[in-house]
Amino acid sequence: MSSPSRFDPTIADVVTLSVLLDRDEQQTRKEVQMRDRLIGEHLPLSITRTETTLRWLGSVCAEDAQLRSVRNNVETTTHWTGVIIAAIGLLFGWSAALGVFYFDGSGRVNAIGVLAVFVLLPGLLLLPFMAVALPARFLSWLPGANAAIALARGLSPGRLSILIMRFFPAEVREAWRQLSGRVGAHHRLFLNLQKWAMLRWSQSFALGFQVAALTSTLYLVVFTDLAFGWSTTLTSGHPNEDAQTIHGIASAIALPWASSLPEAVPSLELITESRYFRVAADRLTHDEAARLGGWWTFIVMTMLLYGLSPRIISFLVAGNRLGAATRHAFLSTPGLSTVLNRIRQAHVQTASDEPEAQSVQNSAETGGGIEVPVRAPVGVVINWSAVPATDAAIRAAFGQAPIHPAGANVSIEEDHRLADQLAPVIGDEQAVAILVKAWEPPLMEFIDFVRLLRPALGDGRSIIVLPVGIDTGSRLHPAEDRQLEIWRRKISQVGDPWLRVDLIQEVAGI
Repeated sequence: MSSPSRFDPTIADVVTLSVLLDRDEQQTRKEVQMRDRLIGEHLPLSITRTETTLRWLGSVCAEDAQLRSVRNNVETTTHWTGVIIAAIGLLFGWSAALGVFYFDGSGRVNAIGVLAVFVLLPGLLLLPFMAVALPARFLSWLPGANAAIALARGLSPGRLSILIMRFFPAEVREAWRQLSGRVGAHHRLFLNLQKWAMLRWSQSFALGFQVAALTSTLYLVVFTDLAFGWSTTLTSGHPNEDAQTIHGIASAIALPWASSLPEAVPSLELITESRYFRVAADRLTHDEAARLGGWWTFIVMTMLLYGLSPRIISFLVAGNRLGAATRHAFLSTPGLSTVLNRIRQAHVQTASDEPEAQSVQNSAETGGGIEVPVRAPVGVVINWSAVPATDAAIRAAFGQAPIHPAGANVSIEEDHRLADQLAPVIGDEQAVAILVKAWEPPLMEFIDFVRLLRPALGDGRSIIVLPVGIDTGSRLHPAEDRQLEIWRRKISQVGDPWLRVDLIQEVAGI
């Protein structure tokens, strides 16, 4: 029943898992427990958390055509976006090489121009990538880091993905919108994943550019006749001194290969002879053209070491960090821990002494055997803006969980103190429940409060917003569907993947 083993999740897996767990929130406890129990019985205990989740997800997708379609479309979107961006990079590199190495026999290919286009400029564009790739805590120490990041985002070839998406079929575009929606709604969870996906695409473009440039250079060197030279207005006015300066620069650039490939280091004589001025350019003789072609080994080695090699490294780094960000987003998806708990409980039941037939019968009656909460237990209850319910009514729903007032007549300073006090008093697997008046719309004061809670509680801990009504007996009453939708729409804009709106009876069991 389980799918073949995989060890690393993809972006498509992250989106599919998020969609599935969101959909599970709308299912009954019995339905999801029965499904996960049947899958869990076929999953060995020895595999990792990641592999368990991937195999569980694969099993669900195998039985669910709609979910399988989501996964396939997201996978198609991300794969072909990367391929097309790399192809665009190849096209740009090939075109640039044809332009830079254009030679009609009447002049020389300027070696300085070649190195500027294929080494100096890409090297400068690599700096913003390095700034973006640094952990956020280091950026505050670097002057100009924010400007470099803004430049990187503005110039990133990864932004081509937005244009490319317009040419995909409708179902693929829908998958992209779904992915973008997940990033927008859960940006704390997906922000790092989005960053590294864009950086990987940008490095695909840059790598394609350098591969095409180097390949085109070798083709032109082998199959055409090129004469190189160097020319610049920034001179001292003394030819010998200028030649010495260029020779020193070229020797420093060639230092990594000078001992193993001495022919790839231009000599002082070659540099002196190959200097030219456009205003006084003459046609080259056959002997001159043959000697000036000697620059090619230096140019190819420079492009290989300083142009292509850094892009190979940056491409591999971006791929590695994208993999890490994908794994983190995958394993941090809200609701996954509950699924894994249900799978573990399936093993507990399977290993029990109870006859299998009786066990299955009991499972059908109880919705999966041993009762496992679908949602995290509530550790603290916050009564926001004086919901008119007595403490006794709240305790009837949540047991002995501490109750704290916030909002309304409570000062902002007290709200701040409450946020700081919550983390030490609730367990890692417990949630914070906030009771709100269902008949009142969510105001910015409340949104500011839940945003205040997140850094105090840390990532991963659930915050459950419970819109409630009050009946004549001061008992907590579920919100109406219309009220619940208003709250869910507003809360989804916060961008916190561990913040959700739920029904009081689903969380408290009333």
